[in-house]
Amino acid sequence: MSRRGSAKGEGRGAEEEENVANVDGDGDGGGEGDGCEDREECKERDGDVEEEEEEDTTAQPVFRFRCNIVMTPAATNPANRRQIRPHGDWQWDDICWEGRNRLRPVNVTLGTLCWFHYPGMVTIGGVLQPALKWEHYKLQSDDQGVMTAARVWNEFWERYRLPEGEEQCLQVRARSVFDKAATKVVRDMMSNARI
Repeated sequence: MSRRGSAKGEGRGAEEEENVANVDGDGDGGGEGDGCEDREECKERDGDVEEEEEEDTTAQPVFRFRCNIVMTPAATNPANRRQIRPHGDWQWDDICWEGRNRLRPVNVTLGTLCWFHYPGMVTIGGVLQPALKWEHYKLQSDDQGVMTAARVWNEFWERYRLPEGEEQCLQVRARSVFDKAATKVVRDMMSNARI
């Protein structure tokens, strides 16, 4: 009998939920995250494992994270923010990079912010729909009354800054590049999503 389906047609069983709960490696002995490779070893550690779990030793977790979603910390001092300059239609030049070490690409940070502030469901023309486009971020506000797109914009500029002396002339261009980059990032995010 497989974990993904049962002969009785019960759908998702308790053993799958246990596997999902233990994927994160919390060490409670029931899943792949804690290094338990052999179901017999898990049975000894749990003590109350049912007979059905002995049958399937190669079960995969029900879900998995495809990438490392880590929010880079915002710089409290504006002078410590990375300097960027708009480049092309939807890219950025990282001015402060000296050719050493690895810095996270600017659009990756933008994608993480868009993922973190995903608005969920939005009302479009009186119909509740999932937010699939960057324009949908402009329709949804959070509990403080701030639009989701504005929150992404503000948090983006907590991590970056335009070059000193060029801020005024690059502001409109930066907004245009930001909107185009966010449109592409959200489109790619929805394309890569597994529902």
